[in-house]
Amino acid sequence: MIDDLFAVLTSMQLYNETFIEEEHWLEAERLTAGVDCFDINYIALALHTGGTLWTGDKKLIEHLRRMGFDQTISTAKLYETLM
Repeated sequence: MIDDLFAVLTSMQLYNETFIEEEHWLEAERLTAGVDCFDINYIALALHTGGTLWTGDKKLIEHLRRMGFDQTISTAKLYETLM
């Protein structure tokens, strides 16, 4: 498990929000409307990179899936995958 966690953490990349394209910000705004506008930057980054949003916010995950955004993984699911 330690090796898996190390692999996940060392493969992470940091991004400057100013490089995220406007179209992704607009889509993230649409996706987060009515649920949690504080997560807009994470959604925009996932859209920009094609990556997966890792969150423990079940309400957010369900809302995003209803909106057609499936690029999410819960903390519980990630833990289950690593075990």
